[in-house]
Amino acid sequence: MAEKNSSEIDKIKSTNRILVVTLIIAAFFLGSLTNKVSTMEKGASPSAAPSAQTQPAAPAAITNDDIKAWAKDLGLDSNKFGNCMDSDKFKSAIEEDAKAGQGAQVSGTPSFFVNGVLLVGAQPYDAFKTAIDQELNGATPPTTARTTVESGRLPPLGSKDAKVTIVEFADFECPFCRSYFTETFPQIKKDYIDKGLVVYYYRHFPLDFHPLAKPFASASECANEHNKFWEMHDKIFQEQG
Repeated sequence: MAEKNSSEIDKIKSTNRILVVTLIIAAFFLGSLTNKVSTMEKGASPSAAPSAQTQPAAPAAITNDDIKAWAKDLGLDSNKFGNCMDSDKFKSAIEEDAKAGQGAQVSGTPSFFVNGVLLVGAQPYDAFKTAIDQELNGATPPTTARTTVESGRLPPLGSKDAKVTIVEFADFECPFCRSYFTETFPQIKKDYIDKGLVVYYYRHFPLDFHPLAKPFASASECANEHNKFWEMHDKIFQEQG
């Protein structure tokens, strides 16, 4: 009889231990759920919120005042540049470039015409090297399509006597244009433009869904009044980085 009572007591103790463990686990999950709900009510993610130091800051929106400050950095006449920007003086000139691009079948940016041969996109340096070297060596296949493209009004880089002309249609806010500017253009400039083998022209092709494309284009045109188009061209791309 005593053995039976002892067995029953052991079962009760075992059951109690299971109940205690179950209650502890339930309390843990209840506390976790309460914490998640509290966090959600504060507008944060249900998961543990990272510290402010680990969260990248959102890029500040670029304004016309920022662009005017860039002009000052470049040593331009602040009043003249500001008046040029505010009056949208070069709106029609920018639109003419875009129309010329459309007439040449440009549908995206950046697009390049290497002696009239179309090359589309932020291509790697080797793609440009192949196209340029073929033109320099007279090795471009005779069946290659060519488009007659005017060079536009903006000042060129390189010698006008160069054998190869490149006309770029681009959008200053286009990330692919900036990628080309940072990764490919410097090598083209070093190997071909600076050596007098290529003359390089820039024309505007601002895309409607880029709100800063036209203000940037305007800024480059206004800087050109101070003979600093290419300085502003570089500044615009660099500041977006």
